[in-house]
Amino acid sequence: MLAAAESARYIVHGTRGSYVKFGLDPQEERLKNGERLPQEDWGYDMRDGVLSRVEGEALVEETLLTLPGNYPAYYAAVRDALNGNGENPVPASQAIQIMELIELGMESAKHRATLCLA
Repeated sequence: MLAAAESARYIVHGTRGSYVKFGLDPQEERLKNGERLPQEDWGYDMRDGVLSRVEGEALVEETLLTLPGNYPAYYAAVRDALNGNGENPVPASQAIQIMELIELGMESAKHRATLCLA
């Protein structure tokens, strides 16, 4: 869709509020541009997310700092886990939860309906 304004990358609505985030993790683009570690600002996304919620009769908006990413550390942890030298950086239980959320999102899009978490 063509639009003058940037669209949100993630929008999550719940019964008590909504979270909106623009843009992607900047690490991939920086790697594509040939930048390498170490850099003091590596992994920081300068565009924070916004949490909106209703408190009483008022709409409250709060900026939530985006935690810095670290692709090299993540992939080093994957390597170590595969070699038997460390824990899996993403426990199976957490991976299953994420897969269930992704599948629910796909169903929501397919049916053009809001679906609830079980």
